[in-house]
Amino acid sequence: MFNAYFHLVELVDTVRQYGDKKVRKVLENTIPYAGKALPDYPVVLAKWFYDYMTWDDSPALPRRDDVLHVLKQRRGRCGEYANLFTAMLVAAGRKARMVFDFTDHVWTEYFDEEKGWVALDSTLGNPVIERYFRDNKPLSYILAIEPSKITDVTKNYTTKWEDVKKRRNPMIDALIESFNLGAERQDWE
Repeated sequence: MFNAYFHLVELVDTVRQYGDKKVRKVLENTIPYAGKALPDYPVVLAKWFYDYMTWDDSPALPRRDDVLHVLKQRRGRCGEYANLFTAMLVAAGRKARMVFDFTDHVWTEYFDEEKGWVALDSTLGNPVIERYFRDNKPLSYILAIEPSKITDVTKNYTTKWEDVKKRRNPMIDALIESFNLGAERQDWE
């Protein structure tokens, strides 16, 4: 089992890159339609992104969290896809967050004024996920990661919540709560 604390810190550090001015500027100059007010922009960008990236699950390709490195290599697995795609949405002025499933998948959610949080999987040619049930896996946690907040969104992605609850760990719940309380305190200072 992986060390949950260090992995959560790593995920938060990854999404904090999205606020870096240099990263945002490079991404703004890369993404298409950045200045356009397309209502379905996240979906349009995801379809473009699917062709922009190359899936590579080769063990020889190291996993990368650095947004600009992923942008340069334009290849990877779901983690690299979600990291870069989420960063692109943020650079385009959209509210977005990276979603991490402890059973080994990562994708993006963006905020739509009418629909709320909408899931997009940039590893798919048809990225819109109306209901993304992952009940075929032993789910425990699905977390939405933002620079100063971790949101447990597991209930949104399962129809078997009672089964999922049996696999959850109170220590991880405490880690999430502790992080969020600490982040709130930092915002007050």
